[in-house]
Amino acid sequence: AISIDAESTGGGRTAALFANSGGTLHIANGDGNLEDKVLNVRANGNSKSDVAVIKALGDAGIMIDGLVDVLADGDVKTNGKGANEAVSAVASTIDIGGGTIRAVNGAWAAIRAYGAFTSDNYGTVNFNVTKGTDGLANGAGKNRAVLEGDIVTNGGMGTKGRVSVGLSTADSHWIGNYADTSGYGVTPGQLGAVNLFMKNGSYWKGFSNGSMKVEMSGDSTSWTGFNIGNNLQLKLSDGAIWHNAITQEQKDQGNNPAISRVKYFTGSGGFIDMTGTNRF
Repeated sequence: AISIDAESTGGGRTAALFANSGGTLHIANGDGNLEDKVLNVRANGNSKSDVAVIKALGDAGIMIDGLVDVLADGDVKTNGKGANEAVSAVASTIDIGGGTIRAVNGAWAAIRAYGAFTSDNYGTVNFNVTKGTDGLANGAGKNRAVLEGDIVTNGGMGTKGRVSVGLSTADSHWIGNYADTSGYGVTPGQLGAVNLFMKNGSYWKGFSNGSMKVEMSGDSTSWTGFNIGNNLQLKLSDGAIWHNAITQEQKDQGNNPAISRVKYFTGSGGFIDMTGTNRF
């Protein structure tokens, strides 16, 4: 295993892995025996809101071929230090082969991606996905992938974030939401999107109000949650099941009654559970 820890004692921006201004960082921990080469990454600082464990900005790039164990711990009560984001891409691209990404104890985001005033690039994070010839994510990779915490495509410089996650093994899951999607200040709107590819008994437990494409296949592959946004593409195939967890009491962020929505639905042999017995 490889371990990288960063600690700031004077406040300010802090990251354990950092790329900026067109720079690139490549961790070549792939090619067999992946579990023996897990990259463990931690960061904390006196100014929690300025700490992202892995961060790229300014048209930069970070590529990690193999598995990671990334933890953003927002607990500042123990020693006055914490982290706010596990993985953060600002008008830059971060590719991670698989492993575990977690945001706990009040950390804001497990993955955050957004744009910048000075660039046309999207902030892009790819986690255990395959890509087409166009360079865009088109399916789940083959590695274990665990994501615990929220995905955010919102920042002070816009909402141009694209996050793609692949869950392809029975011990892979995402527990978290995609709900921080609307820009503020001079950058309103919702330009971000999340692609989620699930198969082989993996699961997601959470809700969304943003633009999402969710593709699920295989027995025991499941999503327990709901979407209250207007742009969800959902594909259920070969025994995959969506447990609609919306309740009559559920309210949206404007405190209005919420309705679970799917804009485009496709697939063959999938199931939708509308009984309401599976909720949070």
